[in-house]
Amino acid sequence: MPNRAIVFTSAALLAACSVSRVSDGPTTREHRTIALAKAEVARVKVDVGAGTLQVRGGAPTLLEADFAYNVPEWKPSIEQNTFGSAVEIAVTQPSKSIAVGRPENRWDLALNDTVPVEVEAHLGAGEAKLELGRLRLRDVKISVGAGRVDLDLRGTPAQSYKVEVEGGVGQATIYLPATVAISAMATGGIGSVEVQGLERADGRWRNPRVTSGPVTIGVDVHGGVGQVRLIAE
Repeated sequence: MPNRAIVFTSAALLAACSVSRVSDGPTTREHRTIALAKAEVARVKVDVGAGTLQVRGGAPTLLEADFAYNVPEWKPSIEQNTFGSAVEIAVTQPSKSIAVGRPENRWDLALNDTVPVEVEAHLGAGEAKLELGRLRLRDVKISVGAGRVDLDLRGTPAQSYKVEVEGGVGQATIYLPATVAISAMATGGIGSVEVQGLERADGRWRNPRVTSGPVTIGVDVHGGVGQVRLIAE
């Protein structure tokens, strides 16, 4: 099985939004669930054009999803495919049209803590809070067009995994566990990098308290992110 993780990916704002404009309306709320079944690996991809995204653990099923939106064209789509013991889930916003008025688009996704997961997330614009530290992560990929992303990986990981964050503009804050080895790098058109709890060594930021061990989290941040914060605690 390829070593990938559930990733939430975001495209750049101009790529995420079409030139067509739509109007807002009454807020629609939906709850959707995907059963745990016999999944041994989950690959989750999230693609939202603009709005607020929250991803966390704690779901008794494979996925618990709550949506609130007031633009009918933004109705989320969930697709599920099974390949042997692996389940692939795609949660997408089919229309990326620009809304006029007071648009609302909130996604709250909960994932199961026990199934190894690969996460890929795309956020065009808005805010994303990804609390993934309690999950059994295999790989994480985040793409942000414009806005703010808080990626919380604090926890007790049982295996090594890689994290890739690609940004356009805005802010990205990544919280890392101080109990495992960390190897982080920020490259590209980065505006500023603030680091806490890590030390510079051999061109990368590393955890001085854990220089080696069975678990290492590799972090690569690249692109035009305006501000990057790496915090190990």
